[in-house]
Amino acid sequence: MNRWLRVLLPSAFVAHSTGLAFLWGDFLMGESMGWWFAVQAACGAGLVVWCLVIAKRASLWRDAAVAALTLRIVVGLVFPTLFQPTCQKLIDQRATQRLLSSQLNAILPSDPAFDDVSISVSGSDVFTPTIRGSLPCRADVDCLRRQIYAKHSAICLYMGACQWDVRIQQSDQKLSGCDNDLFPEGR
Repeated sequence: MNRWLRVLLPSAFVAHSTGLAFLWGDFLMGESMGWWFAVQAACGAGLVVWCLVIAKRASLWRDAAVAALTLRIVVGLVFPTLFQPTCQKLIDQRATQRLLSSQLNAILPSDPAFDDVSISVSGSDVFTPTIRGSLPCRADVDCLRRQIYAKHSAICLYMGACQWDVRIQQSDQKLSGCDNDLFPEGR
């Protein structure tokens, strides 16, 4: 029993630390930074496990060095702008992108005609919404376009022109391209 606890508890600690770091990094700066946070957390947790469980002899200097390095990793993960102030721009952009994406998806009407439509947002300084899916007729496209530009004019400050990748079922027409090119009459 004691042998299993010596293996299971440290493994759970490393897995838990790695999972939390991934979620935190993904929330702050996106999936790629989530993976980077997870690797750093796994290394830090692995050092602690090695120091406390695997190493045969205790060493005050080794333990102090591992504690200092692990503390640096933890503080760097929890407060990334403390050591890298430029991260704040990435964090702010990610927050704006999440806000814009949620507001755009909230305008999709509850009408079943819009069930096959999704809106994603990409970009850094100017965010480009991409509308994908299929709609029954051209009137639904126009309705969705009006709602994006009219009802939520406040979010248009951060938005570039919409990208469309929509198939109109009635005429089997495909709208693919930039809003300004597809709808030259303007907003």
